Amino acid sequence: GETPNTSGEGVIAAIKPLKPHRIGHGVRAAYNADAMKILADTGTVLEICPTSNLHTRAVRHLEEFKFILGTFLENNVRLTINTDGTYLCGTNLKREFQLLEEANILSEDELEEARKLAFEVSFIET
Repeated sequence: GETPNTSGEGVIAAIKPLKPHRIGHGVRAAYNADAMKILADTGTVLEICPTSNLHTRAVRHLEEFKFILGTFLENNVRLTINTDGTYLCGTNLKREFQLLEEANILSEDELEEARKLAFEVSFIET
């Protein structure tokens, strides 16, 4: 779900047979109404990695992230904010949150919801 020039077919192909609780990236699903519905219906969480997606060109620019994340939120798709390749991308979790907030892509409240969800869906048992 992070390959440019696709429309979420990979996300659908993963969810139907595998029924994962979480999917890394999945940003291209924002361009597919069926993927949006399946993600919302199954409660599958997308692990969004903004800097990585920009570096790999899965997302062209921050304005596209505004569309993608806005579409996910409008369609009740659950998401968390994460890092991927922190050393190669020169980022950390604080920078990922700061990037999205300073660009007015997600509000402070939306980021807080994503942070709380990350703890809720963590593989770490408490």
